[in-house]
Amino acid sequence: MEERERERKDLISEVEEILSSNIELSDILNQIMKTVACGLKSEVASLFLLDEETGELKIEASYGLPEEIVKNARAKIGDRSITGWVAKTGQPLILNGEVKNSQFNGVNPKIKSAISVPLKIGNETLGVLNVSNREKNVIFNEDDLRLLLSIANHSAAVVKSLKLQKLLFSRTKKLKILHQISSLANSLLDSKQLLSKITQ
Repeated sequence: MEERERERKDLISEVEEILSSNIELSDILNQIMKTVACGLKSEVASLFLLDEETGELKIEASYGLPEEIVKNARAKIGDRSITGWVAKTGQPLILNGEVKNSQFNGVNPKIKSAISVPLKIGNETLGVLNVSNREKNVIFNEDDLRLLLSIANHSAAVVKSLKLQKLLFSRTKKLKILHQISSLANSLLDSKQLLSKITQ
């Protein structure tokens, strides 16, 4: 029990170290997915983030998934996917054994065990973290759920901060472009006025 607890603390420490690193958000999240999957001895980990423009949840980072799935997988908040359900309810979910619940559609039959937890800041859901298929058919338990919730909470704060920085940078860039256009327009107007005076 003590060894298991130490392993979990080490995993959280490793995630915190990755989150504090000075690299791109996508690289941070992909490293976390690999760390989480390996730490929980799972085959697959994925992070869906909400695209506020489209209202869709898209895979932002993953480990162990084919590239085609990463590019094309989509979910909507409240749809009949596991990711959509977790995003809507804000509640975590543990699934062990074949998923036969009629409320979920299109669950990959290869998934025999999974945990899905929301990434939240207050009441705002940013995305959903999924981990599936433990090695040697070991099932997930409440300790695993608490661990993943802790990692999701740490990750959510960084994701929110970096997304705000990205939004601020984008708006600043747009304002700079608008200023350049305005300056160019004024310059052209001054040139026309000067030319008009010369030709009078």
